[in-house]
Amino acid sequence: KVQTSGPQPDGRGYAAAAMFKSDCYLFGGCSGALASSFRNDMWKLCTLTKTWTRIHLPLYTTPPPGRSQHSMLQYGGLFYIFGGNNKRGGKRHLLGDLVAFDPVKLTYSQLSDGSTGEGPSRRSGHSMVLQSGGIFLFGGGGD
Repeated sequence: KVQTSGPQPDGRGYAAAAMFKSDCYLFGGCSGALASSFRNDMWKLCTLTKTWTRIHLPLYTTPPPGRSQHSMLQYGGLFYIFGGNNKRGGKRHLLGDLVAFDPVKLTYSQLSDGSTGEGPSRRSGHSMVLQSGGIFLFGGGGD
């Protein structure tokens, strides 16, 4: 077991993580009975010092909705977060949005809300990889 210091993220499942320089960033996930609590918090683990830090956003920045079973990768200094699921009205709700997070400015930008029909369909449990300068999305469950 790796010993870490600092405040730590609460226990959760189905979060997404990606590396930026020597830091591992963790976003979202769910916890609670029947995955009743969906998170939209961002955490950073410095792999050099093994110290956790919760990312506190500026007042003018709003994070995307809480989610689980989403994907995240880092490219060009930005994290890209796609899809996943949460609940609306007590029922599973699939997401198809694409959001960018800037770890230097601590800002989120919604690139697509998934409602135009362009791009991948709403889904969760998928994989996202970077290859030859492009982001490729594979699999997952959808509508």
